[in-house]
Amino acid sequence: MNKQVDLFYGEIYVLASKETFSSAHGFAGIFKNNHIGLLVGEPTGNGTLSYGNTLKHELPNSKIKFNVATKSFKIPKTELDSDTLEPDVHIVYTRQDIILNNDPVIDWINNCS
Repeated sequence: MNKQVDLFYGEIYVLASKETFSSAHGFAGIFKNNHIGLLVGEPTGNGTLSYGNTLKHELPNSKIKFNVATKSFKIPKTELDSDTLEPDVHIVYTRQDIILNNDPVIDWINNCS
């Protein structure tokens, strides 16, 4: 009989931004709603309802190609029930961060360890 052993006891962070969408958004939602660790950064790039499992089609005469979603995915409502997934630790990028090529999210994580 194999006994289950916890292999990691440290803090776990998932970074999020306005560029976090689709499957990454779903992963972040599962991570946050199950209290696995902290979601750090900015609100995600899409709402709590998304569509996927697309099927590819091609129109017979024009040969125009397109995809059609066959499933919808809903991340459970958060305490704020907002249009995006809000991080546990909200960190804003400033214009100065961009000019200096500074990443305040990574800085925050480095200061936590």
